[in-house]
Parts: sequence; C-alpha cells; structure tokens
Amino acid sequence: MKKISFIIILSLTFFVYHVYGQIVYGPSYRDEIINSLNDISKKDIIRLNTSLLEAGIYQNSILYIDKLLESEPNVANYNYRKGLALISMEGDIELAKQCLLKAKNDINPKYKMSNKKETGAPVETYYLLGRVAHLENRIDEAIEYYNTYKNSNVKKLVYADDVQLMLQQCDNAKTVENRDNLYRIGNFKGNVNSKYPDYAPAISSDGNNMFYTSRRPWPDGSNENIVDVKTNMYSEDIYYTTKSEDGVWNDPKMMNFCKANMNESAVSTSNGSDTIYYYNDNVGNGDLYFGIFKNEQLENTQPILISGVNSKYWDPHINFSKDGKTLYFSSNRPGGFGGRDIYKITKNSDGSWGEPVNLGPTINSEYDEDAPSIADDNVTLYFSSNGKRSIGGFDVFKTEYNVETKKWSVPENMGTPINTTYHDIYFNLSENRFAYMSSNRPGGQGGADIYQVNFVRQQIALIKGNVTYPNETTPKDPSVAIRVRCLDCEEDITVTTYDIGEIPFGLNVIPCHKYELVATRQTATGEEETFFSQIYELGCDEQQEVYADVVYGTKEGNFPAITYKHYFSYNRNSVAEDKANFERLINGMVEQANNGRQEFIISINSSASYVPTRSFKDNKTLAATRAENLKQIVLEAINLHDMLKGKVNIQIKDVSVNGPAYESDAGNQATKYVDYQFVSATLEGYGEDINSAGLVIESKDDLTIVPVDRASTSSGNSGSSGGSSSISSNDFSTKLQVGYHVVVGAFGVISNAERLADKLKASYPNTIIVKNTTRGLNYVIINSTPDRAAAIQTAEQYKQNASGRAWVLYVK
Repeated sequence: MKKISFIIILSLTFFVYHVYGQIVYGPSYRDEIINSLNDISKKDIIRLNTSLLEAGIYQNSILYIDKLLESEPNVANYNYRKGLALISMEGDIELAKQCLLKAKNDINPKYKMSNKKETGAPVETYYLLGRVAHLENRIDEAIEYYNTYKNSNVKKLVYADDVQLMLQQCDNAKTVENRDNLYRIGNFKGNVNSKYPDYAPAISSDGNNMFYTSRRPWPDGSNENIVDVKTNMYSEDIYYTTKSEDGVWNDPKMMNFCKANMNESAVSTSNGSDTIYYYNDNVGNGDLYFGIFKNEQLENTQPILISGVNSKYWDPHINFSKDGKTLYFSSNRPGGFGGRDIYKITKNSDGSWGEPVNLGPTINSEYDEDAPSIADDNVTLYFSSNGKRSIGGFDVFKTEYNVETKKWSVPENMGTPINTTYHDIYFNLSENRFAYMSSNRPGGQGGADIYQVNFVRQQIALIKGNVTYPNETTPKDPSVAIRVRCLDCEEDITVTTYDIGEIPFGLNVIPCHKYELVATRQTATGEEETFFSQIYELGCDEQQEVYADVVYGTKEGNFPAITYKHYFSYNRNSVAEDKANFERLINGMVEQANNGRQEFIISINSSASYVPTRSFKDNKTLAATRAENLKQIVLEAINLHDMLKGKVNIQIKDVSVNGPAYESDAGNQATKYVDYQFVSATLEGYGEDINSAGLVIESKDDLTIVPVDRASTSSGNSGSSGGSSSISSNDFSTKLQVGYHVVVGAFGVISNAERLADKLKASYPNTIIVKNTTRGLNYVIINSTPDRAAAIQTAEQYKQNASGRAWVLYVK
C-alpha cells in the first residue's frame, strides 16, 4: 500500500510540474523517496529514475540510481544515468567523470533507456565525457571525445547539434586571448558568497552598494520546507550589502518584499543606488519590476510599464543607460534569431518610449545572448553569450556602437581570466575600475559565486560625491548633470554623468592631472545653467578617490538680478495681459528659492510720458497707478508659491513723468514717447552678483524697433567689410513681428553689426540688423519665427557651430 501511494504521489508530481512548470516541496518529500526505496522493485526504480531524468528533475533521480549502484556499482547503465544527472545539474564534475569512465567500458550502440534489462551505456557517454574534459579545460581530450561521439555509427545522435557547438567552442578555447596582464579575478570572502548559488550582482554607480541574487536558506529558517522540485534549491531572493570605509563588504541583508515561494532576482541599478530593477516570477516567464531603495529597503515596487518590455515570454534582464534615455533587455520572444536575444528601446524627444529593436545578427545568434550592461559612455555594451564565439558555457563579450555608421562592432570575447569553460555572466562595471560578475567556475564557495574583476596596469582615479539640496522642501531636479573636464591633458577629455534626486555619483579620471567639476541643470527656459564648480588637482597614485559635496544651488550663494520691464501704449497701466513674460520673473524667484535664497528685495519703478492723459488726474497719477498695479500682481503671484511667502520685500522707489515735452504729435507715440511709458520690477542680486545687470525681460504693448537706415550710414567706410550691397534695404523692417527672434550680436557701432551680418548672410539668408533706440544698440538677428522651440534650437545650433553668443528675443 505504501509503494502504491508513493507512486501515485510521484505521478501527481510529474503532472503538476509539466502543467505549471514548477512546484515546491520540503525535505519530507525527499525523505519519503528514500524511505520508499526498500519497498520498490528494481523495475520500478529504473522506471521512476527514467521519468525523473526525462523531466529534468536530476537531484531526485540520483536518489533512485544510488540505490541500484549500492549493489551493482559497475553497471554501465547506472553509472551513465548518474553521470548524466550530475552533468545536467552542473553538480560534482569529478564524481561525474568517475561514473562516465565506468560507463565507457560497456557502450551499447543500440541502447534504450526504457529497457529495464539494459546494462550497457549509450554512445552519448562519449559526449558527456567530452563535456567533463571541456569543463576541466582539457581541450584536446574534449575534442577527441566529441569527435568519437560525432562519428559514432548510430542512427540518431541525441546531441547532434550540441556536439557541433562544443567543437567550435573548443577551437575558440585554444585560441582565446589570455589577459592576466589586464585583469585579476577575486572571489568575495565573508558572507557575500555562500555554499548556495549567489549571482547577478547589481552595483551602485559609486561602488558602495551591491544587490544580488541568492538561493540560500532564510536567516530565520522560515523557507526551510520550500524548495524547487526540479533543482532541489531554495527560491531566488534578493540580498544587499554595503561596503565599509575600509573596503570590506558588510554582512548581507535580505530585501523585505521577498517571498519564500517566489523567485525574485536582482537585475540592475539605475541612477546610483536609487532605483533597483529586479525579476519576479513563481512559475517562469515572469516580469521585470523596479522599486526605490530607501531606508535599507525597496519601496514602491511595481512592474515596468514601458511598452514592449514585459511580455508573455521570458524577459529576464534589463539595463538602462546612464542618461536614462536608452534601455537594453533580453527576451526569448518570437521574431528573434533564436534563444534569448538582446533588444534596445530608445526614449523619444517627447519623453515616450519607442518600440523594441533587436540588436541584429552581429550581436544575437541562434543561441542565448543575455545580461546586457551598457557602460557610462553609452556606446560600450557588455553581454554574455553561450554560442559559437564562446569558449564554453556563457562568456562575457564587449561590443561598441558607432554613432556615425549606426552599427555595432563585432563582439570581442573578453578572454581569460574573465571567461572560463563554465558559465561567466552578469558582467557589470563599477566606477570603470572594477567589474563584478557571476561564475560557477571551480574554486568558489558553492554553486555560482560573485567575483570582483580588478583592472590592473590601468591608472584610474575616482571623483565621487553626492548632490544634496539646501532644504527638504526643495524638489529633486532630474536635469542635474555632473561633468568633469581635464584642464591640463593633451586631449580635451570630458566625462559626464546624469543624476536624478539626492544620490551618489562617480566619475573616473586619470591621475596626475587637474580637473574641473561642473554641476549644471536646466532652467525654466530650457537653457543649461551652472550652479556648482570646483577644481581638483590629483596626485599620481593609482586608485585614489576624491569626494565632492555638490550642493544644489547657485555657486557660492550668488544670485543674479532679474528685471522685468514693460512698455505701455497710451493710457495703459496693467501688465496682466503680459503673463508669459511676467511669469519669467516669478519663475526665476522660485528657482532661486529652491537653490537656497532666503531673502528677496524687489524695487518697482514706473514712468508716464508727457502725452496728456484723459483717464487720470494727471500723468503722475498714471505712473503711480502703474506701479501700484504691478505691486499687487507681484504679491498675488508670490502667494501662489510657499517657498516665497514671507521672504519678499517690495518697494516702490521711483514714480515720475519723463521724456520730451508734448508737441501735439500723438502719432509719434510709438517712437517718440513709448520709452517713457513703462513699469519695471527689479529683483536685486545677491552675493557677488549684487551689482550685476542679470537677466532683463522686456516687452511692449506694441513693440517697435526702428531699423538703421543704411543710406544714412557710412557702410562703405573702413569699418564695413561687405558694403551696402551685401544686405539690401528689403532686409530691414520698420517693425518686428510678434514672435521669437534669434539675436547673435548687439553693437554700439553699426559697422561692427554690418560686418557680422555680412559674414552670416550665406548661412543665414534671413539675417537683418535692427536698432534699439533706447539703448543705442544695433542687433544682428539671424532668424524670426513664431515657434519658441525652433528659435531656441536655432540659437543652440549657432552657439555650437559658430562658438558665439546667441539669445532669443520675445516680442509680444
């Protein structure tokens, strides 16, 4: 009865496994197998062992075959079965060799595993002996076994395709480059690795935090009775460890969200150690998730919702570029080249993500490519492949993307000692001085281990630090970029990293040089602004580290002035309709408050011309009304921003009537009187910028700029290089239209403006010169458009191509 019930249980096990892909059980299950062996016939033991081998449940299959080997240790069939199980589960290779060498003594070309009376071993024994020799790096012996198997006179070879791949990998192993002079491989000591499988390290950008996957028992023992029926291993869980100041990794801790009956595997980090990506499943073909690492735990975990990443197929790995604009992932979805392929998705200019693109046959093959990891330069990609370029199992490869040809280079095998004839995978650079990877090579602490790759004979220093914010209410700025530029190198060397939030950064540089670290952000107008800079002079010691404390704010607490000035048409007195320009003043104040400014002083000045007013008592009253209206609008705007409340002091300083005497010529108001009909609000500068002009925002109800009349200027004198023919009178207008105008120069002397305009005419045929009569300056304008983005783009292109100044003038 016990025998029958157990066979029923085992049959149910096969059914559940084949339907659901995985089941879990505890030690009592294995105990029941062991206890039942004395009550099961030899015929049933062979039948059950065969079923387990075919199902890939190798650990438990050995329990049955060991029972037979107790009484018949030299039977080739039994030794073959045990050798097959050990090789397939990547178990004890030495024990597998001993079994297979016994099996080799009785090869039966007509072997049938289902035959209960079979005593011989199949020709596949030669293939498995080749695998043993291959793993032990006895390449010539492996080739001999593989060829013996390949040339066997049997109708069908089980490993016909595999043996061709193994022979190719053996050829690679004989010619692969040894790079002991470039790399040193070290196994982690302490508790990072264990006697259980530990793999898939994900390292923060500063190299101080590591997240990895382990299949070890939980510290409290609560997962003791939950193991995988196929592998006899515990489920995958995510652990993390931190590096102490003396460089030693602390004891790892398990993530709080892990479940004993689920597989959670570390995948990668993004933006330092802030965002963690991981894989989650319970029956295979799971999904990729992410969470925020905070307070030593992973918070706000959720699946990645980028279209094309998570599918109904197996998508086990993902890695984001440093700037967050490109992601790479692996998948076995249909439409690839075979097995798992590597795909790429690029973020569009509007912030959305594009469609997945297979990296193509240069990278992918009919075999498995997995674990992509893009370097900080955004062009060097590391990945692993077990195909025809490997020397055995998964090998680590490197390829580079050519931005001009838009093609990937032929992948380069990283050679030994990084690669072995075992599985070498999950290669991740850290600070470009180290790399971390996983391998099940001999010499580890158990199963797969995590290894550190040290780069030797490579002088690299590290400038690292944190971006911190002046107070807790300051929102984290996703536009922050850190650049380090070498000031005394023979070549212009600049490295950049992008950060989101208050997280660490790390940039690699060469010792014995002087560097400038610059922190920038995008302003409200989309321009790049520097808020921190510092010079570091590094010594010549290798692997030195310099720490930079980058405070989000304006360098050394300096805040520039901002002036908003609006010119009115006749009798107008409110700027309410000039909302866009006025908000630039308020947005500038908010930005300075976010950067730590605590006190703001605004001075308001207003003026009326001598053109008689019909709506007010007199012109002085009109000017006073303009000042008071602007003050109220500023106060209303301040009350909408908590960071400004209680910090702003508004003073009305000057209210006056100015300009020429009225001569009954109201028709000349747009040119003669408009410059004296205005109101302005000036935010005083702070620190070193207290006396600077800062940003000036000007607008008019009806803006008119009178162009220079070239007929009345000396355009043909020595100050002009092109003469009057280079720009015809049709290039001038008496009025700038509403829109955005790209200005590239402002000159007090007209001949200087003409010289620049003549030079730019070929590249910018719409170049014009206009004169601001108030300031007495001649502006060179290369383009006018109603499209703000187009104007900014033209200005940026001009600055890049011509290495000159450019700004955008807005006319309302």
